[in-house]
Amino acid sequence: QRQDPKAIYESAAGRFTQARDASEDFTVTFERQLAYENGRSKWFGVHIKAKERGGARDFDVMADEAEAGENERILQLSGHIKLSASDGFTLATEHATFNRDQSVVHTDDRVTFGKARMSGSGTLATYNQLSDVLTIGMGAHVEMHDEHDAVTLDFNAGAATLDRMQDLLTLDGTVHVVRGNQIID
Repeated sequence: QRQDPKAIYESAAGRFTQARDASEDFTVTFERQLAYENGRSKWFGVHIKAKERGGARDFDVMADEAEAGENERILQLSGHIKLSASDGFTLATEHATFNRDQSVVHTDDRVTFGKARMSGSGTLATYNQLSDVLTIGMGAHVEMHDEHDAVTLDFNAGAATLDRMQDLLTLDGTVHVVRGNQIID
């Protein structure tokens, strides 16, 4: 049974790979695909694997749905989006846009993120895969945990930037920090 009569073709589960300079760039697997006359495509149950390039980390992105225009440079992702890096960093949200040319993920929705003993959340987020920088534009909350998962540092700020290459967290706007009995405002 056709899912969308406007689609010029539909396919069940599949996979495609893009390679550059004889090395695999990324692979997309999906449960179902729709393609339209204007070059637009939709994938359902999508899993994107971006391979390491120039010392960068591998990335996996999973989503319920992805949609791309005719040039497939901008992907609109929706539903249970989870980005995972090969070093353990994760980011989750419900709606996001991925610009393949710039290697940038952006969402206006709430995101959660973490790695090892750090976790956080906020809205208006941008993650630059190439520079490995996560920017939270509003309502930033970051926690550091000890080996027993107890919170050791709790940061709240108007905005935050996490530069993963530099291991640097910058807080902007009204900042509130709690460390044990110490409070910094």
